[in-house]
Amino acid sequence: MFIKNEFDVLYSLRLHMEIFYKKLDIHIQNLEEKYRAKYVIKHEMYEDIILVLRDGWGDPQFKYWVKKHFTLVKNGDVYVLYNKDKVSCPVVTYEEIYTKLYERHNHVGHRGRDKTWKEVKANYSWIPYDVVMIFIKLCDSCSNRQNFAKSSATKQIISTDYLTRIQISLIDMSGHPDGKFKWILHTKDPISEFSWAYPLESKE
Repeated sequence: MFIKNEFDVLYSLRLHMEIFYKKLDIHIQNLEEKYRAKYVIKHEMYEDIILVLRDGWGDPQFKYWVKKHFTLVKNGDVYVLYNKDKVSCPVVTYEEIYTKLYERHNHVGHRGRDKTWKEVKANYSWIPYDVVMIFIKLCDSCSNRQNFAKSSATKQIISTDYLTRIQISLIDMSGHPDGKFKWILHTKDPISEFSWAYPLESKE
């Protein structure tokens, strides 16, 4: 059972990553052409930047851009790029973005856009804000939490006698269904505060 669950998790992550990169690629293609190539740093460009800083390789325009934005640090036998203005934050390549966002978003406990963005900025460079937003919008846990909060919201009702009025909430549990039941109808009498719930297959 554990192996099956582990396989399901890995498959889900793989599928989520593919969707993320498809949306990221579309976002990049929708940018003005002059911004596309350097919006994120792909692995091939990362290696070219290292050649500029280590060996002086490259054409003048590219060298100027590299020296303006990056610094190179040798860590053992490995060269690591850092943003020149954020020397404590390594540059993340396009190919690593999903993994880094997944780690940071989980680290803050799926606490939403602002906390995730703050965490990313504090640890990495060259991950644009819009890329973080693409990731957040695809997060099932965050989406289910928002749906649950919206579905659980009820309007205050003033009653004077038992069961003269009731509060009704329809809770969306489609992200975590119990078999065929994907919704919960929650009702409450505001006078006695007695409440009860019904599992539903649909909201119709």
